[in-house]
Amino acid sequence: MSVAKKIVLSIGFLVVMFAGYGFYANHASGVLNNNTVSVFSWAHVINVGGQVQSLSAEGREYELMRITAPNEEERARAAGLISQLTPKLNKAYEEYEKAIQEAPFPNEADRTQKLARLEKLKQERKNYAEARQHATDLINAGDQAGAVELAFNEQADVYKRMTDILEEDKADSVRLARAEMAHSEDVFSGVWMTTIIALTVVVILSIVI
Repeated sequence: MSVAKKIVLSIGFLVVMFAGYGFYANHASGVLNNNTVSVFSWAHVINVGGQVQSLSAEGREYELMRITAPNEEERARAAGLISQLTPKLNKAYEEYEKAIQEAPFPNEADRTQKLARLEKLKQERKNYAEARQHATDLINAGDQAGAVELAFNEQADVYKRMTDILEEDKADSVRLARAEMAHSEDVFSGVWMTTIIALTVVVILSIVI
C-alpha cells in the first residue's frame, strides 16, 4: 500500500473515530441534561407546594380575623384581604397540580398515589369553602358566637386535614427528589468515567495512527 493511501486511510479513521466520540459526547450531554431537569422538576413541586401551604395559612388567619372581628369595619377589612388572597391561592393550586402532573415519577404507583392525594386536598378545600359559607350565614343571621364556634371546631378540623395532606405530600416530594438526585449522581459518575475512558482511548489511538 502506498504512503498516500495510508495517509488517506489514517485520516479517514481519525475522522470516524472523532465523529463517534462527538456523537457519544452529545448523547452524554443529553442524558445529564434530562437528569438535571428531573431534579429541578421535583424542586419546583416542593417550592409550589410550600407556596400553597403558606397562602393557605395566611388565608386561615384572615378568616379568623373576619369571624372574630368586633365590628363591621374590621370584618370588611378582613374580607377584603381574603378577596385579594384568593386569586393568588387559586393560581398556586393550579401551578401545584401542573407541577405534579409534569414531574418525572420513577413508577406509576408513586404517580397514582400523589394524584390521589391531590384530589383529596382539592376535596378538603371545597369542604373548607362550605364551612366558610356556613360561618358567613351565621354572621349574617346575627349569630357571631355560633360562627366563632364553627371556626374553631368544624372549620379548624377541615383546615388541619388540609395541612396534614400538604405536609404528607411535601415529605413524599422530598423523598422522590432525593431519589432523583441519587439517580442523577449515579448517572453523572457513569458518564464521567465512560467519558474519561473514551477520551483516553481516542488520544492513544490518535498518537498510534
